Amino acid sequence: MATKLGVYNNALLYCGEAALAILEEESEPRRLLDTVWDNQGVNRCLEEGEWKFATRAAKLDSDPTQETEDGYRYVFQIPSDFVTSVQISNDEYHRVPLLDFVNESGYLFAEIDPIYLRWVSDGLEHGMNLSVWPPSFADYVSAYLASKICNRITSDKDIRRQVVEILRSCKYDALSSNAKLDPTKFPPPGSWNVSRGSRNSQSRSLRGIIGGT
Repeated sequence: MATKLGVYNNALLYCGEAALAILEEESEPRRLLDTVWDNQGVNRCLEEGEWKFATRAAKLDSDPTQETEDGYRYVFQIPSDFVTSVQISNDEYHRVPLLDFVNESGYLFAEIDPIYLRWVSDGLEHGMNLSVWPPSFADYVSAYLASKICNRITSDKDIRRQVVEILRSCKYDALSSNAKLDPTKFPPPGSWNVSRGSRNSQSRSLRGIIGGT
């Protein structure tokens, strides 16, 4: 399970610095890490992927107090914990993507009501719940923090270059691990297969009729 202290110490390790004993330790690296964390450092990582551990879904009903714009009939308020969209759909099972909508100023505008939204959340039970972070995402956050502070705490150009490479590698690993959680997807059958399957079905039916006479 990821902890804030562990994430901080991995970031310092990437920068070639000593680990913290406690989060309240009085040191410049800790204060820099706090600054990046408090300035939505985790959110910057959350918005880079459709993270399964941070994704939630809900039905959105239109807000009758809001006036529509751009000709759309319905207005929906975007949830306060919204980081980035995963899918907007016509149905609760998210089988039919909604393609005709506008996202502006914290609202969605669409022609149907209700709509169904899946999004990456920075809520305390989702994206900001460190206990559900996969190790690969925790490493990615550490690498991001390291990339933001390393120029202030080290003058070693080799370490700075290494941190850039570590960030790239950790982001790739986190996204790859997240993608493995998707269900297996099969391509739709081609027209030749559909036609062949139809002919085979007809042939079997004919054989059954002939065999029964």
